[in-house]
Amino acid sequence: MLRPAMLNLRHPNLNHRYLIALGSNLGDRSAQLRAAVTAVNSSIGPVLATAPFYVTEPIGAADQTFLNSAVTVASSLDPEAVLSELLNIETKLGRIRAERWGNRLIDLDVLLWQRLDTEGRWESASWASPTLSVPHPEMLKRAFVMIPAAAIASDWIHPLSGRSLQEEVGNHNYSQLHSVSSTEQLLTSEVSIVTTAAH
Repeated sequence: MLRPAMLNLRHPNLNHRYLIALGSNLGDRSAQLRAAVTAVNSSIGPVLATAPFYVTEPIGAADQTFLNSAVTVASSLDPEAVLSELLNIETKLGRIRAERWGNRLIDLDVLLWQRLDTEGRWESASWASPTLSVPHPEMLKRAFVMIPAAAIASDWIHPLSGRSLQEEVGNHNYSQLHSVSSTEQLLTSEVSIVTTAAH
């Protein structure tokens, strides 16, 4: 797990914060997720926290076990620019979009967005465009998204429900996920968990 970045969160250029979901089910999945975190830190802004890696069962066209995680990041970029950077990262890491909900080297999604209000406090906000919806419209249905997200952003508010992620997890009957902390653990004792919605 990467250490949280040491920075002043009220730096005038870092007036956005994002919660981003990560997933991989091809190749060295742990290495893919770590490479994605490093790339996010370089191209979007300082990574503040990284969730544990959770093993989840494939759904839809995918047929190999996933690793899922999440990061929070501070940034000067607006949501549309963050989406563009995430798509660039996926491409650089080798993702080919061949089949919806299929196997993939890396998958990165914006879940939530916070911005500084006029009094310098963080507030959850929504974004809607032809290419991006924030909050992510499916996030509350997905254990493999919500469990990692709540592990590092439990007090973040979902702007549509008005509830914190910790409250949302408490209100939903999500499947229990198991985290893994090392490559050796991945190779020797993976635990598959049934999830209730597609990746």
